[in-house]
Amino acid sequence: MSDTPDPIPDAVRARPWNPSDGWEPDAWTGPRTDRTAMWVRAGGRWRWAQLMAKQVWVVGSTYYQLEVDERGDNSVTPRLYQ
Repeated sequence: MSDTPDPIPDAVRARPWNPSDGWEPDAWTGPRTDRTAMWVRAGGRWRWAQLMAKQVWVVGSTYYQLEVDERGDNSVTPRLYQ
């Protein structure tokens, strides 16, 4: 047994919804001026990301569309994570 914990994997990036996935997902957005934020593991590090939208697909999967700086160079990119 090792004293070193298993490394935490990066968040799983998801592809956008398309019609072959079934019904369009339910989506929720918050006010752009006062967004909710969360930590996401990207690029091997924890990154602070603002929530753009939450999607619940017909199969019950939840996806989060975030604005995140994945590389740590202050360039924020929208990403969809499962």
